[in-house]
Amino acid sequence: MVKVMDEQVKKAIETLKANNIRWVHSAFVDVRGILQDMVLPAREYLSGAAFTDGIGFGRIFSTRLQID
Repeated sequence: MVKVMDEQVKKAIETLKANNIRWVHSAFVDVRGILQDMVLPAREYLSGAAFTDGIGFGRIFSTRLQID
């Protein structure tokens, strides 16, 4: 399972780079059944950590509030 995941992560990173993708739009349903979505810079995914470790919403929203 881990090997398959590693291959999928590598393929996703290669796709981001090969197509010069700058933004990633993700949509999902949270545990309450509410549709959530977010748009992040592709650089958040290039290290591979976003695929394996996830992305913390608190960090993202607090960073956006400080910038805005």
